Amino acid sequence: MSVSQMHPSTAPSGRFWLASYPDGMAPEIAPLRHTSTGALVESCCAEFADRPAFTSMGKTLTFRDFDAASAGVAAWLVLIPGLALLFTTLAFNILGDGLRDALDPRRRPVRKAAKGKAR
Repeated sequence: MSVSQMHPSTAPSGRFWLASYPDGMAPEIAPLRHTSTGALVESCCAEFADRPAFTSMGKTLTFRDFDAASAGVAAWLVLIPGLALLFTTLAFNILGDGLRDALDPRRRPVRKAAKGKAR
């Protein structure tokens, strides 16, 4: 019986796709010990610190060198967009305040009559 012909209720625990798995394959994947790809890269760099990670033009970069270089680049990847967001928000805030001051009739200053002149 093929997977497309199998009804979900006839498969064990209602998961019909398990019938297509080869013998010996686990029905579930074990959870990863890393919470993010950054944590995975950091743990690999710590585990293989003195092994060569990359070689180009006669220069070999170890995992320790790679980790140090990527930490320096990561700071810039956060800083530059953060500053752009800060200045954009500030510019819209100032623009909005200026438009409100210019267009709100209830907040216009009251002009006083000059002294000594009768109206």
